[in-house]
Amino acid sequence: AIAKQNKIHEEWGGVVPSLARRAHEEAVNKTISLALEQAFGHGADASCVDAVAATVGPGIEICLRVGATAGRRAALTHQLPF
Repeated sequence: AIAKQNKIHEEWGGVVPSLARRAHEEAVNKTISLALEQAFGHGADASCVDAVAATVGPGIEICLRVGATAGRRAALTHQLPF
């Protein structure tokens, strides 16, 4: 895994959607950068990909929306299909 949230939710005994969403928002850009680096090497950026995708389920909707929004933003910014 590139990013984990288990420490955030541990004390609650399960996932707290608002905390999960916030953690997604804080981690999404770094996670995308790390994923690109792992796939294509140091210094990789959006020019290395032909399209952008994001999952829309299963999961907590407010968290999935963070990823989908980041994906759409990246696709629009770099003129890539989404």
